[in-house]
Amino acid sequence: MGYTTEFSGQINLSRKLTFSEAKEWIILADGYDSIAVEKATGIYAYLQWVPTENLDAIVWNGHGKFYNYVELLEWLCGKWLKERGIVANGKLYYSGEETEDSGRITVTDNIVERHPSTIENIIQGKPLTTQRLAEMALEAITNNKDTYRLADDISAKQEGT
Repeated sequence: MGYTTEFSGQINLSRKLTFSEAKEWIILADGYDSIAVEKATGIYAYLQWVPTENLDAIVWNGHGKFYNYVELLEWLCGKWLKERGIVANGKLYYSGEETEDSGRITVTDNIVERHPSTIENIIQGKPLTTQRLAEMALEAITNNKDTYRLADDISAKQEGT
């Protein structure tokens, strides 16, 4: 159970991570220990932003439910990377289970911004079918006899003139 959000794209780093930096980061992410992540970040969640195999970008690890993803990216870029003199820039696209839960996340010089999609829910009526039109006409005739008598009277007068 839970809510699924998926991500694509990457955040590029101004330099490659050292093996020591990558180890420190990946131990925190691979541990699936939300208590350890909270202790390090102040955010109770699993860290699913990980370095790429080339050690030059940030991507989503593709695992399970990912909560507080913006806050964790803000911590990662605004604190962890910044403390190491690394500048992050790039775009990620996200899509949740709900249609309106999509958009992009941009990182510019370690500043993270979320840009929800501008897709609006458009209200659309139900298409009319021949069968439904016949049902509606029958309902109108049986429920509103006076309305149809008036319409018949108007038609008869128009034909007589």
